[in-house]
Formats: sequence, structure tokens, C-alpha cells
Amino acid sequence: MGKEEKMRRISCFLLMLTLLLTTAVVAWGTVPTDGEVTPSLVNVSRSKTATVLDKDYRSTVTLSLPSAEEKLASDVVFVLDKSTSAELEDKALALLADLEEEVRERGVMVKVGVVIFNQAADVAFQLTELTKENYATIKDAIKKTISSGSNTHAGLLAGKKMLDDDTAVEPHRKHLIFVSDGVTYQFCKGDDHTTPYTRSFDGSLISNGVNQCGTLSELDVQYGYSDEEAETSIPKGCINAWMSDIAGRMGTDNDNEDWDYQYTGQAPTDDSKLLQNKKNVSNVEKALHLTESTYKAMQERGYQCHAVLARETRQWGTTFMNRLAGGRAVDFNSIQHKVLYAVDKGSAVADTVGKSFDLVPGTFRLTVGGQELQYMQDKNVTYFGGDRNESNCRFKIEYDGAADSFTWKINEPVSNFAPVKLSYTVKLAGTPAAGTHGVMDLNGDGYVDDTTTHVDVSKALYTNESAILTPVATDGEQGEALEFPKPSVSYTAAAYYYSEPPAPVKRTVSPTTFDAGIAVYAEVAALSLAGAVKLCGRRGRRDA
Repeated sequence: MGKEEKMRRISCFLLMLTLLLTTAVVAWGTVPTDGEVTPSLVNVSRSKTATVLDKDYRSTVTLSLPSAEEKLASDVVFVLDKSTSAELEDKALALLADLEEEVRERGVMVKVGVVIFNQAADVAFQLTELTKENYATIKDAIKKTISSGSNTHAGLLAGKKMLDDDTAVEPHRKHLIFVSDGVTYQFCKGDDHTTPYTRSFDGSLISNGVNQCGTLSELDVQYGYSDEEAETSIPKGCINAWMSDIAGRMGTDNDNEDWDYQYTGQAPTDDSKLLQNKKNVSNVEKALHLTESTYKAMQERGYQCHAVLARETRQWGTTFMNRLAGGRAVDFNSIQHKVLYAVDKGSAVADTVGKSFDLVPGTFRLTVGGQELQYMQDKNVTYFGGDRNESNCRFKIEYDGAADSFTWKINEPVSNFAPVKLSYTVKLAGTPAAGTHGVMDLNGDGYVDDTTTHVDVSKALYTNESAILTPVATDGEQGEALEFPKPSVSYTAAAYYYSEPPAPVKRTVSPTTFDAGIAVYAEVAALSLAGAVKLCGRRGRRDA
């Protein structure tokens, strides 16, 4: 291997490592250093496969959005604070109606669950496949009314359990829609979402000497807020600083689990349960901390979490919900798009064919939900689902023959329930070399097919150098570039060569064999001579 080839391979390895790390960050989301929770940046489901080389050393390569191997099923869990406005409730019902339409028209599976919460979580509808028959029941569950208390931690625990228990659906196809005003003062112990707990400050720390019984007013006592200040103030000046301060006090002397007691609306009878220092973690602070921790845990599992502000009450509650939403405005329209679509219009794929292959012109084919689209070709441009116009076609392929690459432009949202598949043919460039070449990894997962052996990249025969998706999210924001898998194929060719014929075998002839051969030869010669004389005689008589 020459120096130049070694450097090329090292560069390719470093590029692959960088893309892998980037993909990992995109898949699981990030948490900025200031502590703000950001929405999980979903790793867009995608796949690239190749077929076995045929007798003409051709392979069909297929890109799919979402992945061709993925089960087209989704989970949607509503976690609703009963302080939710009627307007937002109607929007949740509108989303449910759209999901039911997708189920009915496409025959896909969508499971829906409903959790409503006050002081504890009430599983109003267990995660179940959405059908025409149970649609009305789910509507009633969303509209169910309960009152008293606010335990956001309980609601998220119940919603998380629903999603955790469903192992048949891919994590990135699990959606949790959390609707609340962010104002909470109760929390749960362990994973039990049915029993609320709280904390209370000692009555002697309160100006009027009355214990607040673990209610929302405990926060006002802790920070000395008047009724008016309670509505507009945020402890520590801003939500990020406050949440960081709470996290720093959790698990220290300022946080003792012995202070937790079951919420009854009454002060604890045991004085040892009372907080003696206003620096101690109050009921509100612990509730917020546990709510955020549970929300983050779901994001880290790859679930798509959507925090929707139900209404504005206390300023710290509003800013807390905005913090969960990553500082972005989240509404049901954006949620609807994320549930229904993988990527939006404006997304594009840049694909470069492998150096060992040539793309076969005129072989582009495209299907949506299994239905092949009509296409028109104009020189190096192929239009799908429309006329020869950038704005009137659904998809567009621009092929660059010199670079043996193409750009696939996506001009419509790609449904999560109707995969878009683009296929084309590549052919081995040049004359097949004798021997076995390449490694069989047709789905590009990095493992030799049907084994747990990692692909030796130095031996791989990739159908493409790279295929990179530049996605546009359903909210219009352009996402990070994502690389498709790189399938590898293999072939075995026989060696063709000319060989000299073998030399004649020399045999030793004995005297006996020689004498017998002479006798036979003489007899044959005599017979031949007699026949010739006889034939000549006959000819003479015929001519007379």
C-alpha cells in the first residue's frame, strides 16, 4: 500500500469517527452547560441497502426515509395537567383526530395513552392501539376532569412507564406530550405515581406562626414573597440559576428524605419532619428537580418529549416549562408534524457512488408508501411526481456524471407512516479481478451479514463513498448533516489464462511388439493393393 493510499484511508476513518460521534449527539440530544434542557434532536430514521451483485456485476442500491427495516408504529402519550385550558384540550383532540385518520387511511399502527394528574397521576387510558372503535373512549379520557393538587412528577412517571413498557416500538417513535403550567409542589417516592409527598417548614419560621401544610405557599415562606411577588418572582433571579442551585443542594445536609411525608393537606404531627432552615430544599424545589430529572431520563432514552405551556400563572412555572422545551415555542401544530413526518420539504441527500462502481444512467426509481411515482428525465435531471419544474415536482434528482454523484431534493414532507424509497443501479467498474473481493454487508450496519464480525474496512467494497442527509425539521429548522449507512458487496471471479498442451507421452516398443506390428502392416498393405487392382480392372471394363 502506497503512502497516499494510507493517508486516504486514515482520513476516511477520521471522517467516519466524526460523523459517528455527531450522530450519537444528534440521536440523544444535548444538555447545555447552563443546565437548560433541550428537546431531543432526533436521529432521523434512515437506511441504505444493496443487493448481491448479479452475473453482470450489478447491484441495486436503495435509500429509505424512514428506515426500510423499521416497523411503522408509533406511541403517543398525553400527560395533561388538569389546569390545561379548554383551547389546548381541543388542540390535543385535533391531534388525536389526525392520528386516527392516518390509521384509517394507511393501515398503520399508532398507540395512544392518556395520563391526567393533580396530586397523583390517573391513567385515564392505558397505552392501546388507536382504532375507530376506541377513538371516542380516548377523547373522553382526554376530557376527564379531576381537581386538587399539582404533581408534575407523578404525571411524567406514569407517562414514562407507559413508554418504557412498550418494547415493540423504536425509541425515536415514542412521543410524550406534557401539558402543564409548570407550577408544582408535590412529588413521588420511587416510581410510585399514585402517592403524593410533600415537605413543610417549621411554623416558627413563618411570620404568622402557621404551618403551610406542604402546599404551594411553602415556597413563598422560603423566599419571603408577598402574594404579588409570588406571581412574578423567580428565586435566584432566573430559572436556570435556580435549578442549578436546587441541584447543588440535593443530596446534601439541605436535603433529608426524612422530611418527606405523604400529602394529606395537613401539617405533620412529628416535628422532626419539619424543615428548620430556609436553605433546605422545599417541596416545590424537590418537585421541580424530580420533574426535570424524569423528563431528561426520557430524552436520554431517545423519546421525543414535547413540553407545552398550558397557561401562564406564576412566572417561575412559565419559565420552567420553557426550559423543558429548550427555549422554543412548542404548540400542537409542531407536535403534529413531528409525530406524522420524518423530515420536511427542503431536505436533501447528496450521494457519491463508490470508486469501484459506476452508476447506471436512467435507473433511478422512487416509491412513496410502496407506490411507484411516474418520472420524467431531462438529460441529467429526473423529476418524480410532477412535471419538469422545480416547484411542481415532488422529488428531483440531479446527476453529475463527471463526479459520479447525485443530489436528491425532497419537495414534500416525508411521512413516518409512508416510507420514501429511492433506488438506482451501480455496476462494477472495469474488468473483474481474479479472486474474491469485498465483504458482504448489504445493510451497511458495519457487521458481516449474519455474523457478529466487524467489517474490515480495508477489504470492504462499498457501493457508495458517502450519502449524507441534510434534514429540515418539521418546524422548518435545518438539522445536522446525517450520514446513511454504507453497504458493502462481494464477488468472486475465476482466473482466465492460456496454458500449453501437455507433451506427448513417449512409449518404449519391444521387439515382439515391433515384429507383430510389421506383420499387421504388411497384411493391411497387401489387402489395400489388391483392392486397388480390382477397382482399376472394373473401371477398364466400364470404359470399353
